[in-house]
Parts: sequence; C-alpha cells; structure tokens
Amino acid sequence: MKASAERSDEDLIQDIDAFHRHACSAQRELCAAIAEVDRKKAWRDSGARDMAHWLKMRLGISEWKARRWIAAAHALESLPLTSQAFSSGELGVDKVVELTRFATPETEGDLLRWAKSVSCGAIRRKGDLAHQSLNETREAEKARSLSWWYFEEN
Repeated sequence: MKASAERSDEDLIQDIDAFHRHACSAQRELCAAIAEVDRKKAWRDSGARDMAHWLKMRLGISEWKARRWIAAAHALESLPLTSQAFSSGELGVDKVVELTRFATPETEGDLLRWAKSVSCGAIRRKGDLAHQSLNETREAEKARSLSWWYFEEN
C-alpha cells in the first residue's frame, strides 16, 4: 500500500469501500457463529447467565447491543436477501440489526430497496412502530375475555 500522501482521493475512497465490504462480510459470518453458539448453548459453562450476557463479556459490547445482534443473527437465517446484502456490504450492521426486527421473507425485497435509501434511524423508527403495534395487539388479546351467565328460568 502506498503512503497516503502518494494516493489519490479516489484510491482512498475505493479502499474505504473495500474495507467496508470486507467488514460486513466478516460481521455476517460473526452473526452466523452467534446464532450457532446460541442454538448449542455453548456459552453455558462460562459463568454467564444467558447468551447476551456472554456476548457482552466476550466482545465488550452493551447487553442491549448483544440482544439485538443475537436476534438479528437468528433472523438472518430466514432472510436470504438481507443476508446477501449484508455480506456484500450493501447494508451495514446497524441497518441490518434494525431491519431484521420486522422484515420477513415475504417483505424483505421491498424493505431492502427502502432501507438502502434511508437512515438507520428511519429503519429503527419503523421497527419501533412495528413492535409497538405488535405489543398493543398482544395486550389487547390478553385483556380479551368472554363472560356469560345461565339463568334457570329462560
């Protein structure tokens, strides 16, 4: 590699793009390994209370981020288009983690086109709204009940 003073701006930009693709590909492989460790519960003898705690200790990340990565790792297994976009660097880890919160195999094609053109924050907001709606539905179903009385006469 040439010293940066000898390199053109375009060469430096191309290097950044190449490094990003490489990092995303490695992060996709990391996600596959995370899902496998979680499935096998290979973290059990480490003193961690769960997979997120183990990942937090192991990688030095927040527990919130560990939980999001674990969920994304499992979701990517059923989202081939998202997985490919991640591996190729079309989408970075932050967008992928947010998108996998609500994408399905049926919706991921349209969502990927949208996700490439918006900020990570926009994807997170859509995920938050999807989860809020799902939680509201679950709460409504829990509160739902049917009562009836039977009277001897009529």
